[in-house]
Amino acid sequence: MDEIMRWLCKFAYDHNIAVTIDNVHFKSDVPSTCYDKHVLINTNWDKKEELPFIFAHELGHALNDDDGVLYYSTSASQSKIESEANSQAIDIMLEYSQAIDETPADYLTFMHSYNVPSFLDDEVKRRYSERFKN
Repeated sequence: MDEIMRWLCKFAYDHNIAVTIDNVHFKSDVPSTCYDKHVLINTNWDKKEELPFIFAHELGHALNDDDGVLYYSTSASQSKIESEANSQAIDIMLEYSQAIDETPADYLTFMHSYNVPSFLDDEVKRRYSERFKN
């Protein structure tokens, strides 16, 4: 997981997004956030395997110029802002998979490999197909 987190940090740097990765000041149930062009990732999150997608999601907020404090949350995922951040996150993760030359065989494998939440199945299928012309 360190490799993908480093790649996401470089992605943030390349897009002028500040990143703070913290494993000291937050409990495991405190969500990661984005404020303006600053992403804070709580690496004490209970489900460590979700961190890369959460990081990409927060980067999505920064790329979309979302205002205010926003956080990755399944319960909030239905809002337009959260939906657009999820779409950005999927694109970022697809870019990562291409960057390391490990394009998954199909969109379901991609979802499993990168711990993309199952409620994003249709969006992943669409974006995966667009990118890989399947």
